[in-house]
Amino acid sequence: MNEFYSRREQVEQDISDEEIAENARRFLQEGREILLSWPEFKSEASRQIILRESFSLSDPRVKFQRGGTWFVILANENRLDITWADSENAIEEEVYPRDGAIERIDSREIGISYNEKPLGSEKPYGRLSYVGTELKIPTKGSLMPENTKAVVEQIKKSLVELKNL
Repeated sequence: MNEFYSRREQVEQDISDEEIAENARRFLQEGREILLSWPEFKSEASRQIILRESFSLSDPRVKFQRGGTWFVILANENRLDITWADSENAIEEEVYPRDGAIERIDSREIGISYNEKPLGSEKPYGRLSYVGTELKIPTKGSLMPENTKAVVEQIKKSLVELKNL
């Protein structure tokens, strides 16, 4: 097992797997609806796909600007990562510095993963993460806050904020 995953597993989870999965399902849907309501996202995604500019199926990221805020969206069937900042350079901030600490100063990121029936399981799987100055990095060597009540609340707030942009 690589170091990243062994360190992630040390996070103390204060919410049940079922609650995480249900929130992930709901947030994934809400996030998609927000993005699809933005003409800037639809236009840039279409342009990148049609012209094959900086878009590939192995790295399906869309970068665009809306109302002075820069975004990078990484999405597929079961995943949605939204990174946003006031400057284009800030969305490229280092997420995982070599020392393991996250130093997001000017950008924020929400990560949502949901799978209704993951391979070998009858239970839905969800993962929720948040990177930004609002939440502290958890103890026990974790790289980012994830799958906690605080993360759920921060993602709720972030989705409302994004909807109102």
